[in-house]
Amino acid sequence: MVCVGQAAEECTQPHGGGGPNIVVAACHEAEFVFWDGALNEAFQDLLRLARLREAEDLGYAPDNLDIALREVQRAWIGYRDATCGNALALKAPFGSAAGVAYQACMSRQTARQYFELRGMRQSYTQ
Repeated sequence: MVCVGQAAEECTQPHGGGGPNIVVAACHEAEFVFWDGALNEAFQDLLRLARLREAEDLGYAPDNLDIALREVQRAWIGYRDATCGNALALKAPFGSAAGVAYQACMSRQTARQYFELRGMRQSYTQ
């Protein structure tokens, strides 16, 4: 997680490490897009491994692991949305700072889930 936020920080450097809130929010949104892509790849990788494991072991009910992974992701999306909604609500009285808080939260939570899914990978390859 130490790398999370660094791309957004570098993005703001031409503006003295900050700048207008709309610029800072756009930098965080760009980083979110990166983490979202990485998360989607990690999720697809787990789905592929789950299907392979189910095919190799007749003890699993059809699509059992696939369904369980999708439930994990759906639950996480609800958690992410609520968490970042809270970050937005805390900053909403201050206008444009709300966008920065929301985008930074989306990036941070998405990166956190990416690392969580990558950590789960070993469970599907044993």
